Amino acid sequence: MGADEVPRLGGKQTFTCPFCGLPQDRVPTLEQDWVLLEPVVDVLAHLVPAEYRWIGLSDGR
Repeated sequence: MGADEVPRLGGKQTFTCPFCGLPQDRVPTLEQDWVLLEPVVDVLAHLVPAEYRWIGLSDGR
């Protein structure tokens, strides 16, 4: 599956976490990989250990 075939955020296709089964948003990274993030969940940065933090860029990555 190429990058053009993978739906972007805001598409109609939904994804589920392979571990817990909850709905997830598939988000591209700077390294051209994908991560699954919980939709509509904003956690304060100081509550998340530094090695687990994500920074959202204006282009959706």
